[in-house]
Formats: sequence, C-alpha cells, structure tokens
Amino acid sequence: MKILTTFNVYFTSKPIDTIIEEFNERIEVLDERYKKYNTIIDSTQIMIIIFSAGAAFVQGGNSIFNISDTVLRFIGLCVSSWTALALSVAKYYKLDEQKESMNNLRPQRSVLVKRKRY
Repeated sequence: MKILTTFNVYFTSKPIDTIIEEFNERIEVLDERYKKYNTIIDSTQIMIIIFSAGAAFVQGGNSIFNISDTVLRFIGLCVSSWTALALSVAKYYKLDEQKESMNNLRPQRSVLVKRKRY
C-alpha cells in the first residue's frame, strides 16, 4: 500500500504524540468537509423532491385550479430542467465521490495511527 509506505517515512521522523495530534486535526478537517458536502447533496435532493411534489400537486389539482395546458407543460418543463441541471452540476463536481472519498480516508488514518502506537 502506497499510503502505508509514505506514512512510514513520515512516522519515523516525528514523535508519535505529534503524529497522532496532526492526524486528529486532519480528521477533524475531513469531518467538516464531509458535513459540507453532505449538506449540499442533501439540500439538492430535498429541493428536487419539493419541486417534483409541487409540480405533481399542481398537475393533479388542475381541475380545481383551472390552469391551462400550456402553463402545466411549462411548469413540468421547468421542474424537469431544474432537476437535470442540479444533478448535472452535482455530477460535474463529483460531490458524491468526494464525499465518499473523505469518508473512506478516516478509517485509513485511524488504522495508521493504531499501527504506529503498537
């Protein structure tokens, strides 16, 4: 494992307490970034759900609201376009992948610290 080799060199040059403290600080930074990405992803998905439910409500209540077919099609177009845009931007920035990679780094660092302690 390349990570272990790199960190073995790093470990030999510093006292263990300093290394553990630095790793704990880095883990805290990763946790904060993970929360940020999680909030962005959750907000995007919740907004998609809300817009879709709103469009379904308007289309379902068309007989009550007496909205023209043109307006209904426009509302559907807006919701589907916004959904596609939001998902495309999230995919472009690879938000899910970045969130998961941050989540996967935490146990690796913990394992390294535990190995060095013993």
